[in-house]
Amino acid sequence: MSGPGQRVRALNRNGGCLDGDSSRSEPKLEHMGYHRGLILGLTMAESMLLLVFCLLLVAAAMITAERKRRMAAEQRLVQLETQNKELSAQLVEAQSKLGSHMTPTDRAKFESEWRELGVRSPDHRQAQDE
Repeated sequence: MSGPGQRVRALNRNGGCLDGDSSRSEPKLEHMGYHRGLILGLTMAESMLLLVFCLLLVAAAMITAERKRRMAAEQRLVQLETQNKELSAQLVEAQSKLGSHMTPTDRAKFESEWRELGVRSPDHRQAQDE
């Protein structure tokens, strides 16, 4: 009588054979490979843990590089804003000097030429077309 309990005993007694043949007492290769490890002697679970760890290291490196680029861009933005404020102050100063030394006829000529430049600009033409 051959029941499930006898098959388990036969498996344990014969080193992996279910049919009870003692000539095949070695476990099957696919079972041995899984228990000993497929990659560098590591089991599948250990291999997956190493893979996940490596992916986390790569992700951390990418995040650090992106953070450095963002900080550099923010510093450049601060520099450009400071430069913009300085140039705006210089422009206001130049306009005030220009306006104080002009005669009324020169001022009228300047304003008409300035309006003419505004009419010729592409931005102004687009605004008129809309």
